[in-house]
Amino acid sequence: VDPSLYTPTKRVRLMTAALASTASGSFLVTRKPCTSADKPPTVVLEGPPGIPEPDWSLTRRKHFNIGLMTRKELEEDHLRTLESLKLAKQHVQARDGIIEGAQAQLVVQDIYANKINKALYAKETKQKPDRARLFIEGKGRYATEAQFAEEMKRSQREREEEEGAKSRRRVQRLEKRGAKEAVEAAWMELKEAHAVAVAAWEVECKGLLEEGKPRSSLPKKPTRPRK
Repeated sequence: VDPSLYTPTKRVRLMTAALASTASGSFLVTRKPCTSADKPPTVVLEGPPGIPEPDWSLTRRKHFNIGLMTRKELEEDHLRTLESLKLAKQHVQARDGIIEGAQAQLVVQDIYANKINKALYAKETKQKPDRARLFIEGKGRYATEAQFAEEMKRSQREREEEEGAKSRRRVQRLEKRGAKEAVEAAWMELKEAHAVAVAAWEVECKGLLEEGKPRSSLPKKPTRPRK
């Protein structure tokens, strides 16, 4: 099958199916969150192919006079060139395969990085429970002991601090919104004043032109204010 016939969507489906069929990469295409136990496939680094090098001296020939060569010399040169071209083709195919494999590994690494990023985001944005944790480490406590009372006070302090922080953030948002609205109002006043000045300038210029004044003597147009 011609690879050029594969659409991007079909390529993604084939890659997903291939990953799902492996033991080390199946977790990359599941909805299950990524954990520390999930590790990506080991990266494979490939070196140059173990193929004999072509005769690169053939590419450095500057003077090549066929008229001075015998038939046998021409045949030998042709065979040597043909053999070098075959080796060069093998090198190109092998290196293309290495590049394709390296790019496939980069795709897998990118999928793994996205899974980790989602897991970290879920952990960072996880909301704290709004209930006080009264029993440390899940163990029972006497409601009259000092440690229990201290835990109650600490929980109350945290709640009050959180409420205070929320109130401060709310005030800051309102102040910021009020400052922005004040700037917008001042800007609108400047625009309206400029529009009035331009209208007055146009009336003045029209009157001067009707009186026969040259355009070079007309007053300058009011400068538009910058925001």
